[in-house]
Amino acid sequence: MLFRSEAAKPIKTARVEVARAVETFRFAAVEARSLTGETIPMDAHPAGTGKFGFTLRVPVGVIGAISPFNFPLNLVAHKLAPAIAADCPVVLKPASQTPLTAILLAETIHAAGLPPERLELEISEAYIMRRAERDLRQLARLRELGVSLAVDDFGSGQSSLGYLQRLPVSRLKVDRGFLTTVGHDSGGATITRAIIGLGHGLGLTVVAEGVETLAQEAFLRQHGCDAVQGFHYSAPVDAATFPVTAHQGPGSPGR
Repeated sequence: MLFRSEAAKPIKTARVEVARAVETFRFAAVEARSLTGETIPMDAHPAGTGKFGFTLRVPVGVIGAISPFNFPLNLVAHKLAPAIAADCPVVLKPASQTPLTAILLAETIHAAGLPPERLELEISEAYIMRRAERDLRQLARLRELGVSLAVDDFGSGQSSLGYLQRLPVSRLKVDRGFLTTVGHDSGGATITRAIIGLGHGLGLTVVAEGVETLAQEAFLRQHGCDAVQGFHYSAPVDAATFPVTAHQGPGSPGR
């Protein structure tokens, strides 16, 4: 069992986690059938006699799923299954210690019929250096299925540029550390421009992380960055707040 060997779990413990993951998807499937809403009697007060309320459940938007390494199957399932049931797209970032379990789970979900555009897999630069060569076949298989693959925190480590040619990635995410000096130091700006040019030259979408100022946003617009994320637009918010924040937030490239 690949999952058992990757996570270094005893076979009994691994089988328990597999069973729990199956149940997680079953519970989500049951909930998916009730997402049309429900009718609620309003007769708790005399004024509500004969009246009913109706709730409607709608997708809240993209779900960011950062999975831990200690339960790489069931806790990934805990993030993916409810999002799929609610018809929300997911960006999944598996733990660098146990990425293959998440990769194979994503492949299984797509084989079961999930549209490929509903899931993006983020792999870290550290993962590229340690595991990408060994897992190249699985990554290529996901790309063939149409799953978008992104390299996160690019430039923060020691990755070989040759991997960008060989790996089936479609998105490059610039590490936030390079943006912090934009406006008062040419070093970070020069590296950011180079990464944007490199990504576009390889036909990749480039995303800048950690945008916190208007000057950083203007710099990225000027140099053709495709999309951005960061506190300049919003701090992390819960699902209930997200729709309001998304409508009220400032404009940005790729927003």
